[in-house]
Amino acid sequence: MAGNINFSNHQWLVKSFDTNKNGVMDELQADDRVAERVDTDRNGQISTGELTAALQSDAVEINQGRITESRGTQIYVKGLETLKNVHATATASWGNVWAPMMSSEDTPSGRYSKLLESNRAYGSALTSQESALRSVANMTSGAHDGVTKALHIQAQTALDSASFRTWIGVIQQLGDTGNPSDHNISQMTQANTNLQAAYETLNSTLRSIAEQTNDLPDVQHAIQATDGSISHAFGNLQAIKADSQTPQNVSTKLERIAVDKQAQATGRTGPWGGVGAGIGAVAGAAIGYFAGGQNVKNAMIGAGIGLAVGGGGGALAGHMKDQSFIGEAASLRQLAGDVTRYNPDAAQGQLINETQSMYNEVLKARDTHDLDNARVNTNNINAIHSRVAPVEQESTRILEAYRMR
Repeated sequence: MAGNINFSNHQWLVKSFDTNKNGVMDELQADDRVAERVDTDRNGQISTGELTAALQSDAVEINQGRITESRGTQIYVKGLETLKNVHATATASWGNVWAPMMSSEDTPSGRYSKLLESNRAYGSALTSQESALRSVANMTSGAHDGVTKALHIQAQTALDSASFRTWIGVIQQLGDTGNPSDHNISQMTQANTNLQAAYETLNSTLRSIAEQTNDLPDVQHAIQATDGSISHAFGNLQAIKADSQTPQNVSTKLERIAVDKQAQATGRTGPWGGVGAGIGAVAGAAIGYFAGGQNVKNAMIGAGIGLAVGGGGGALAGHMKDQSFIGEAASLRQLAGDVTRYNPDAAQGQLINETQSMYNEVLKARDTHDLDNARVNTNNINAIHSRVAPVEQESTRILEAYRMR
């Protein structure tokens, strides 16, 4: 499936190329025709703003140090849909199969019947498996990428090695007679052994094919996820830098909130234990009185048990509530220190570098459409995402601290 990928961080991409930070793209080359198209104010220079606008309108692209006419960003992978169909075929259900459970008390007719039912179940499943493998072999025939060629060989090898058709014929022939003679039972037993072996061979091959097509390269999703993380992180950083509060203001605010949280940890173990004990005593007395035949002695025993259990439960609940407030206070103090140490400019610099890497990978994915390269491209883009994600997460955490009241 083909799709146009909208790269959304053009402003930061251009900043990554403007290494001397003079607002003019003298680091990049462009032929006269392209330069004239981008230089909208006709001053003989391409500014960062002009290049950003041209990139956003998909008029140009930046490739190997040159500004050139855009060739679009349509991403597709040849053979990907085929492998999705292969996966669906290999994960189908083959029905229920079972080995016959024989008993010393079985009559010849009983043994024959059990073998016949089992063999028919295996025969039906094997016919479905064979059909699935033929479909896989046909779908993968003539492929040029390594993955699909390997799947074709697997499917064809399994088909060539399967020799169950003879035994299905035996089952059909004997099944029609219904004669439970020793000879026929022996034939049915041999058929069952061979059909089970054939089933395991084909089933193993289909499971292997399903596993190999389970995690297919999804270049479009990798690009969208990484581009989204970069955009979100840049948005966080811009919000942090635009906030009127200084890091020290935010840190002081968080310390004050932490003190308030700590103050709410008032030692609930005793009071909550008393409340729980009272409730437990009343409930225990009622249970003891009625369950014990409306006996006062049993009511007193129930009250004692309820007092102990309720008191313990109440004390534990109070302790957990206090610990919750203490934990929140500790987290806020940790965040206060992290805010003062946080460097949004350093985070932005890392994102700018990753933006250029991301853009280059998008161009590679656009220019390569085979499955082998799709796997490489997807892994490279996911690697960028793995480096961007911590920046996004930390910037989100810091921004939440700025917005906390």
